[in-house]
Order: sequence, then structure tokens, then C-alpha cells
Amino acid sequence: FQAALPIGLGLRWSSCCSWRTIVPQTFKLASRSSSNAQLTSDKTAGRSQLLLYVSYNGCQYNGAANHSSDWQVRSVSKALHHHLIQLMGPSRWINRLNISSRTDKDVHALMNTVSVRHSGPIDYSVALLRLMLNASLKQSGESIRIHLIRPVPLSSGEFSLVTGVARREYVYRLALLAEPGLTLMHPEAAWLGSSRWLVEPPLSLELLQQAAGVLNEEHDFSAFTNLNGLSRCYTPLRRLEICVDDSVSVDRLHACNSFTSDCFTGCVDLHFGARSFLYKQVRFMAGALVATAKGTVTLDQLKDMLSNPSDYTGLKPYDAAPPHGLYLKCVRYANPKWDLNWPDIQADNATLNTDFCRQLLIRFRDKTCPMNIVELSREHEAYLATVAKEASSVETARDESCSRV
Repeated sequence: FQAALPIGLGLRWSSCCSWRTIVPQTFKLASRSSSNAQLTSDKTAGRSQLLLYVSYNGCQYNGAANHSSDWQVRSVSKALHHHLIQLMGPSRWINRLNISSRTDKDVHALMNTVSVRHSGPIDYSVALLRLMLNASLKQSGESIRIHLIRPVPLSSGEFSLVTGVARREYVYRLALLAEPGLTLMHPEAAWLGSSRWLVEPPLSLELLQQAAGVLNEEHDFSAFTNLNGLSRCYTPLRRLEICVDDSVSVDRLHACNSFTSDCFTGCVDLHFGARSFLYKQVRFMAGALVATAKGTVTLDQLKDMLSNPSDYTGLKPYDAAPPHGLYLKCVRYANPKWDLNWPDIQADNATLNTDFCRQLLIRFRDKTCPMNIVELSREHEAYLATVAKEASSVETARDESCSRV
């Protein structure tokens, strides 16, 4: 019976035991293409999107984007969502909050990007939202700070949080100890151990440079992830740029305790740059580089990991570097106007009145200001209008006095 039907049209036996006509595929394609623009506008109607540039100390969170339903499991996304809801007020609700680079537990970020979609228009000051969001995060003891907030279009053709990224840069920080065993005896290890990997001797900087040169350029990096990472990626091929910076001053580690200067021989920063990375790839590469520099892994073994990666997807001849030494340095977009620049932060700060912000923070500390960004923005606009009116009155009085003279 179905063979006698026109091409593209058929009948399907539904769960209620009746025949249901299938819409021809050609009609579906035509309908989809003609209504795609209308569908996009309907989805984005009444919504707005913000782009947040954030930094955080990863030691306090179980990752940047942990979506566990247990609110005792802390994450950067949960903290931002909680404080944004408080500031947006009851008239707005958060539709979606996404993070461009999902760092793991104990991994820090000097600059990561977050997109926030909420209902309603942006009829408030984004600079004032940044000020209040930072104040709220600080008061709650969160180790998250917002560098800048800017409105971005909802259309994926104009801005895309993840696919629009052209480059991600990480830095892994090492502190080289002068003697073995100083990790436990060093008086600064309690806090320094959460910001750098304390590496005991021996370690050859020359071998470290050579190993970084082996991993440069495009390779199959399957050996520098685990089975979980391989199941997540589309392809293990990545083009990387690795730089070893051994010019970092040791004085930065003990600026307040000069008597410990003999405990360190140097500091090394490992810089990694690529469009994307495999799961835990940077930590595995940092561990391989340090193992090579210490002599436990040879340069030939390192080259073999790139030539025969399937032999190293399971047990590896080295350990992954600890997470607390890893920092997401920055996220750069294909369209440079979405990159974070210092002039943009200065221009954003210039839109706020210093006296108003000082008074507002005092009211916030005393819990006497409204926790609604729209109301606070209106207060700020009224304050600016009053200041402008007073300045105009003073200028008019000055002109009148000059004309009399």
C-alpha cells in the first residue's frame, strides 16, 4: 500500500492503532527554511544576553560548571546564578547561564567568559550591575570577581560563547625547591602549595625547553588525556603553542619573608595556547614536561607518545600535574571586539559616579539599599541629573557675576 503512494509521502502506524500521514520531506525543508528567521525572532523575543568576564580561585569550587542538584556542591556557575537572581529582582528570571571554558576543581581562572540570558530588556546600568555583583560576591566570601559586563546579541551569527572562541591560553606555574623534602618543612608551603606546583630537585631547564619543543605544533594528543576525555572529543588532533618562561623572579614568592629565599632556586611558567584542549590535556602535558625534565621520561618516550598515542591512553609513565598550579589565562574570540581590553574597563568605570558608588557600597554593607539593579540604576541616573543640574547652576551664576563685572 505504501509503495503506491507518491515519493516522500507515507503512512505510519501510530500507538493508537490508526494511520497518520507523514509530511513530505521536501515540504519540511521548505517550511523550515522559510520560517527559520521568524522562529529565531520568536525564541529571542523578550530576552537579553550579557557577557561576563570573570576570574576566580578554583580551590573553593568543584569546577566552573558543576550542575549537580546538590547545592552543597559549590561551583562558579551556581554562585553567579545565585547572586544574579538576587540583583535582577522578581521581574526578571535567568533563562540560561553558560561558561565558555569549564575548568576542573582547584583550577583557577585569570579570565573566563560567562554568558547570561534573562527575561526582559537591559534597562539598567551594566557597570552598576558589575559593581553590585562584585560587592555581593565579596560579602558572601566567594572568590569570584567580575572584570566587565557587556550586552551581546542573542543571534549566534553575531556572537557565540563557545564556537566563537579562536584561542584559549593556559599557564601552569611551578616553584622549584632547592632541596628535597622542603615541601613539608617550608613555612610558606601551606599557602604557596595552592597556587603553584612545588617541584623538588633535580630538574633540568634545558630538558624542559626541549620537551616543550617536541609537543609544539599539530599532533594527535590522545596520550595526554584519559579514556573519559577521548569519549568526549570529536578528534584528538590539536595545534598547540607551548612556551617555557623561566624568567619569573623568585622574589615574588617570598616578598614578606626574605629569610626563606634560599629555599627556592627559581620559578617557571609553562604557557599553553590553542583553540581547544582535550580533557585534562594541559595537566597531563605539564606532568609529562616535568617528568622529562627530571629524567623519569626520556625525549624519545615523549616522541613515541605522539607517534603511538594508543599505547598510552591507559597507564602512563608519568602523573598528571596537580590542578592547583593551573590557570586559565584568557579566552580570545575570532571577532576581536569581544575580547577583554583595559580601555573597555576604563570606559565602563567612567560611566559611574564615584561619590554615588561610595555611598551605595556603604548602604549595601548596612543592608539599607534595594537589591534590585533596575531601581539602583534609576537612583544613579537621578543622582547624575542632580549633579549636572547643580554644575549648570554654578556655571550660570559664575557667568552672571562675570557679566556684572
